[in-house]
Amino acid sequence: MNGTVPRFGKVTRAVHWTTASLMISCIVTAAILYNGFGVAIGHRHLVELVHVYSGLALPVPILLGTLSAAYRLDLRRLNRFTRRDRQWLFSRNRRTGATFVHDWFALAVGLLVIGHITYAIRDREARRGMRTGRVSDSWARAEHEAWADEVVGSQHDDE
Repeated sequence: MNGTVPRFGKVTRAVHWTTASLMISCIVTAAILYNGFGVAIGHRHLVELVHVYSGLALPVPILLGTLSAAYRLDLRRLNRFTRRDRQWLFSRNRRTGATFVHDWFALAVGLLVIGHITYAIRDREARRGMRTGRVSDSWARAEHEAWADEVVGSQHDDE
């Protein structure tokens, strides 16, 4: 072992950074629209279009990522989406209170993004994993022991 283990592949990192860029675009344009700056800068319609199309494009990198077997493996390892989540997402009443749901969802996403960035700032090794695709053995074992055992085991199988 050379002191590092693979964390995320190129496709997973590309999906992450593309989604992050779209999310930042949504947040910035939402702030402009919500605070009335769209009128002040004279391009409210353009800001609206960027906001809407960035939001609609959010699932695209994820869907394109599923074409990669390595990305699908990363998704299976994360295993965060439950049957209950799917039921909520495809409920019959999805149009009821769309503005209310959008605004609360946007607030929740904003808080999640802030939390995500805060944790990323605090964890240099996690940032390294998303940037380079590799993390140290010690970080992998300390933060994600079961995953580290799986990855180290598969590396020995390849030898």
